Amino acid sequence: MLRNLQLRRLTGTIEGGRIIFSRRLTPADTVLFSRYNVLGYVTETGGMTSHAAIISRSLNIPAVVAVPGILNEVHDGDLVIIDGYKGLVYINPSDAHLAECRKKIAEIENVTRKLETLRDLRCETRDGQVIELAANAEFVEEIDYIQQQGADGIGLYRTEHLYLLREEFPSEEEQFMVYHEIAGRMHPKPVIFRVFDIGGDKVLDSSAREGNPFMGWRGIRLLLDQP
Repeated sequence: MLRNLQLRRLTGTIEGGRIIFSRRLTPADTVLFSRYNVLGYVTETGGMTSHAAIISRSLNIPAVVAVPGILNEVHDGDLVIIDGYKGLVYINPSDAHLAECRKKIAEIENVTRKLETLRDLRCETRDGQVIELAANAEFVEEIDYIQQQGADGIGLYRTEHLYLLREEFPSEEEQFMVYHEIAGRMHPKPVIFRVFDIGGDKVLDSSAREGNPFMGWRGIRLLLDQP
């Protein structure tokens, strides 16, 4: 169903192993492109708190945003390295730079392997208190990764993506199907769904404009108004 919700503008196909350059990316674009096994995103606009950047982090895809004029510098077929940690883009790097980046990647992978040895250990303090470690999520695509990492459940599932990925409110049935799939795949572990929270930094085009959206029609107010 999410595919149907998200297939609004994208046509054609994208070969895997590519880095997407764009002036901007919508939340729907970011999720859709991830299904083509893209390696990363670079945009001319946006910021670290933009929806595309947040979604990229959620899907574990490197992204560099707010790079003015980058579309004039890069061409199809260029060899590109993006450093999501530092927010840097390298176009047609030298062999020495490539070797340096490959070394950094190997170091990161080595650290990851060491951390994976701790993944299945019980989270317990020295005095015997067991601590539940739950994940934050907002996409069905994240469920497999959450389960692989041994999370004790989902402590916060952000529901806003159902609205941000489209131009109108999804129906109750559409929402139910998504929530049912998430709860079913996580069972018997708990899932906590956050009340739809749009406003302030997350504005829906189809919602009413407000003078102070941070204190406006959102969260519990929206739930009570439209249960």
